[in-house]
Amino acid sequence: MRSESTLLPTADPPKFPRPTPPGEPTGKPAPPPADEMQESESVLIGGGPISSQVDSTFIGTLTTFVQDVSAPGVLYALTCLHVLGKVEVTLDASGQPVSDRVIALPTRNVTRVGQVNADGSCSGCSNDTFGTYAGGELVNRDWRDVALVRLDPGRTFYGEAKELGVVNGIAPRPTATEITDKSYLVRKYGHATGCTGGRVVKAQKVVSGQPAQYLVVPHPRTGIPYPQVHFGVRGDSGGPVLTPSGFLLGYVTGTAVVNAGEFEPTATGTVNVTFVTSIEAILHHLAALAPPLAVKLVDPRPAGEVRTVPPAPATTALLDDDVVTISMPPSPPPRPAGAPVLGDRLREDLSTSAFGREVLGLWQRHSAELTALVNYDRRVLVTWHRSGASAVFQRLARTRGLAEAALPSTVNGAPLRDCVDRMYSVLSDRGGPELRASLDQVRARLPELAGLTYPRILAAFDAVHD
Repeated sequence: MRSESTLLPTADPPKFPRPTPPGEPTGKPAPPPADEMQESESVLIGGGPISSQVDSTFIGTLTTFVQDVSAPGVLYALTCLHVLGKVEVTLDASGQPVSDRVIALPTRNVTRVGQVNADGSCSGCSNDTFGTYAGGELVNRDWRDVALVRLDPGRTFYGEAKELGVVNGIAPRPTATEITDKSYLVRKYGHATGCTGGRVVKAQKVVSGQPAQYLVVPHPRTGIPYPQVHFGVRGDSGGPVLTPSGFLLGYVTGTAVVNAGEFEPTATGTVNVTFVTSIEAILHHLAALAPPLAVKLVDPRPAGEVRTVPPAPATTALLDDDVVTISMPPSPPPRPAGAPVLGDRLREDLSTSAFGREVLGLWQRHSAELTALVNYDRRVLVTWHRSGASAVFQRLARTRGLAEAALPSTVNGAPLRDCVDRMYSVLSDRGGPELRASLDQVRARLPELAGLTYPRILAAFDAVHD
């Protein structure tokens, strides 16, 4: 969580806080009791924990769920981008965070995101991952701190926030009168402090005529000095902030300690404020990014209704006259400990010709990189499927043995060479310089393979001369 501290006198108790309205949650002390930290959930929900493979020890809060405007079956979890990165935090003498430095951020369409348990045990690198970072933006110490995580097909979630109920839509903007009177009430659920209540005291960072950020102060809590009461603390970043009627105003991005007189002319002492990024502003901003991420809140459903991300659509490829169904994988497979191993028969057959040994050497040197590109680089993965290369691979894999394997003459009505060229182009572009050099060398001497059986492929390799 981004934090700012202002060293201000605290000798006199502040006269700022208004009484907690009946039925509203109060603020909480920091740090909160350890048993309030949130455990991972089998069904995802707003207010639950979230972390990434970049730094699985850095725990934040999942805000809510949104869907792609043009493809409603594509669903995302929303949170702060700094939550999914690695951030170095500097603490003051009292142990409060005062500054931060971003060390690393997730990689778009590559970094896996998951949940973590309250004890800090890692699930961001295990089977508990639920999606892949799809894009966002982080401008340090600003309202622009947002990340979208594309949910894996089959993942289940609730369209609500813990203890706050169903997210009914976007909240109306606080009016100037409501801010002046401090009568706009909100509730938050965060990984660290759970459910807290407060009120909006300021709207700022106006963008395109609308506030992009709100400041919220906590409701007082009996028996705790007001300067020690918090609406949000570190770990609550991303926490959904809703009105009592269940409409989403925004999400937590940071905190500050300020003079209470900033919001109440006669007040003394300090007050903890929480920065809340406007969900209305951030959705408009996401649509204007490059590439754009046009999303909207998922439609509200009855409380307790479990929702499921639909499976990825299956596509087909035409290999000669054979229609092959291709299904995009629901999630990348676990990263292998080592490079994939070729079968003994294939390795021995390739070793009988100079060009075969060249192809074998390319695989032995770059198989780990090639496999990672196909599994984890979104652009390579899309080309792998759309070019028909995946269909060719699947058909070869379904044959009973090498002797019966055969390449098609055409893929989707185009020569096999077009499919090969498309894969060569994307792998050369996305791979490293050594892989690119090896691909260039093999492609320049690759014989025509369209329609050939396995024995004829070996004969074609044998006919290639330096």
